[in-house]
Amino acid sequence: MRGSWVRLVGVAVATAALLGASAPDGPAAPLSAETQNAMLAELAGVRPSSELTGPVIATGTIEGAGAGVPVVADAWPDQETLGRVEIGGFVDVVTIAAALTDADGSFELVADPEALAGRVGATAEIVNIDVTAFDAGCGLAMMATSVKLSVSSGEVEVGDELDEPHLLVHAVRPLTIGEVVAAPGSADLPPSCGE
Repeated sequence: MRGSWVRLVGVAVATAALLGASAPDGPAAPLSAETQNAMLAELAGVRPSSELTGPVIATGTIEGAGAGVPVVADAWPDQETLGRVEIGGFVDVVTIAAALTDADGSFELVADPEALAGRVGATAEIVNIDVTAFDAGCGLAMMATSVKLSVSSGEVEVGDELDEPHLLVHAVRPLTIGEVVAAPGSADLPPSCGE
């Protein structure tokens, strides 16, 4: 996950530069849904779930969140691939879904077929994913789950439910997409929250 975080922070810095980091003092104007989705797509590198029509791969709630908190799902390699990684080696996690929370902190993640195709083929496979939100109190708030997924003809298919269908991600103070982009964290992150 550390490798993903470093990549995401780099994208956040670039996005802040593109959007103009020197905003006037005072409270920021609310961001439109279109702007938030564009920021999310740039941050995560996948199409936002709200723009996709495939099946939902995970739902949940970010504890203490309101609207506009980015939630990202990263897929881990299969067990065989993980078994070949030496201790201390780099693990290639792939961001497969991203969404923004609703006013009550809830979210639905729909996998981007193009991103998921890099992890699974047409045969349904168990995919272990980390569902993560940025958190001012602990760097990253995270919950892990497993889903049976495949990609056939560019369409994502979901197999039998494997883990808890609704995730509760514990957070201290979830950051909105505007906060993540405007004030990216440092490379020295505090430990992650969650399980």
